[in-house]
Amino acid sequence: MFQTVCQPSSNACRLVYKPSVKILESVDGLELIAEIPGADQNSTDVVVEKDTLIVRARVTAPAPSAESRVLYADHRDGDYERTFQLAPEIDRSRIEAHVKDGVLRVRLPKTQQPLPQKVTVLAG
Repeated sequence: MFQTVCQPSSNACRLVYKPSVKILESVDGLELIAEIPGADQNSTDVVVEKDTLIVRARVTAPAPSAESRVLYADHRDGDYERTFQLAPEIDRSRIEAHVKDGVLRVRLPKTQQPLPQKVTVLAG
C-alpha cells in the first residue's frame, strides 16, 4: 500500500509506502510492530510530535549482481512512513524503538496510574 505525499511549500510530491503493522496491548502498554523489509537502525526514524507517533524509513536494497536480475519482489525500495495518534495514557518519555531484520518494534508504555488511596476524614 502506498500514498503520494506532497510538500505544500515546495510543490514537491513523492511516493511513500505504508508499512504493515500489528499493535498489541498489555496491562503495561502497547507494542507496535511494523514490517519494513530492508530497514535498519541507520535508515529508520521514530518521532513523537505532540500527540502523533511518526514511523519513517528509507529502504535501498543492494543491486543485483551482473549475473542476475530481479524477477519478482513483494517489497520495494523507497520511503516508508506511517503515523499514529497517541492515546493520552501513553508515557511519551519512555517510548522505545528497536529494529532487527526489517521488523520495527516500538514499545509504548502506559503512564503510571496512581493507586487509589483512602483519605482520612478529620473532624472539624
